Amino acid sequence: LLQEAWACLSTGARQTLTDNLLADGIQEVAFVFTFLPMYLANARSNPALGLRRALYGLVDLMEVLRVEGCVEAADSNLIVVDLQQFAAFAKDVVNPRVFQATAAHIKLVQRASDVQVLIATKHKERMTLGTWAEDQSFDMPGVLRKMERQIDHLESNLACAASQMFSVEPDLEDIRHI
Repeated sequence: LLQEAWACLSTGARQTLTDNLLADGIQEVAFVFTFLPMYLANARSNPALGLRRALYGLVDLMEVLRVEGCVEAADSNLIVVDLQQFAAFAKDVVNPRVFQATAAHIKLVQRASDVQVLIATKHKERMTLGTWAEDQSFDMPGVLRKMERQIDHLESNLACAASQMFSVEPDLEDIRHI
């Protein structure tokens, strides 16, 4: 299941996750996620999410951590991120769009190199809504992320199709009949 979810991620998302997972926390900034196993298990068992959306959720969270200045405010290159609320939210959310908008509705509480991810109360209340649509003007970064992922997905499909087209060797019999 993890391999399937990984294969379905855009190239940019895979690169973001790989860069973080390979970072040493000494020379390069690394995020260490507490409650990550619980987050992934909850998302995997939630039919509205699955592992692919959970991995995209992590990518979104890493982007927020960087944009909000957590790296600069930390006193080391190893930043411990508490995902307890994020993991609980992944267990109970019933609408994928509510989950995908979560990055726009979190608060980061930082003390030195420890960061706690808190989800806004109003967003937690949306967790059980069957349908919901985010105000596009409120979550412009989310709209841009979605567009970037769609473009990345199209590029990946084109690259895959091109490699398949050029990797097929022509049959000599077919060429002789031309």
